[in-house]
Formats: sequence, structure tokens, C-alpha cells
Amino acid sequence: MEEEIRGEEIREKEIIQFIGLNELDELAQSKVNELCTSYHDKIKRLIHNVTSFKIHIKQHSNDGGRINYSVNIKAIAPTKIFEVEKDEWDIALVMHKSFKALYNEIEHHLNSK
Repeated sequence: MEEEIRGEEIREKEIIQFIGLNELDELAQSKVNELCTSYHDKIKRLIHNVTSFKIHIKQHSNDGGRINYSVNIKAIAPTKIFEVEKDEWDIALVMHKSFKALYNEIEHHLNSK
């Protein structure tokens, strides 16, 4: 019984692929993981057959010392690939904006059928 539960947890975790997450500090990584889990559940309720998420996070530094984050999210479903890209100075804000834009794009696609 425990092996079945662990297998389901592993499959659930494998559905989200992060690129560039290890380059962030620990606080930013925890924020990203928390937000991804939350929005993953919302998007999965919207489209039931999402096969995977690819989340690409990049940091861009400028001469002033501030870090700009850009996020590219792909939600891959059997019928369509949904993709958004946003950038912002705050990691939590850019994740919220990206997932909200992705949610709106999926909702628009489903309502326009």
C-alpha cells in the first residue's frame, strides 16, 4: 500500500520539470515550489489531461545589482501546448503573473471551442 502511494507521489512530482531552479537561492526556490504546487492543482482542474509542465526560470543581472527574473511556462496537453513568458523584478510576482496568464490562455482556448 505504501509503495503505491509513493509511486503516485513520484509520478505527480515528475509532471513538473524545472530548468534553472538550482540557480536560485533557497528562499526563492521554496517560493517557486509553493506557487507551482498551488497553480498546478488549479490548472489540472481546468484541463484534466495535462501531461507535463516545463518551467524555465532565468536570472538577468544588470549593473545596478538588481536581479530580473524571466519565466517561461509550458503546459503540455495531448491536444495543445500552452505557453507563456513573463519577466519581473520579484520571483513571486513573476510566478503569479505567469501562472495567471497561463490559466487565462487555457480558459480562453476552452471557451472559444
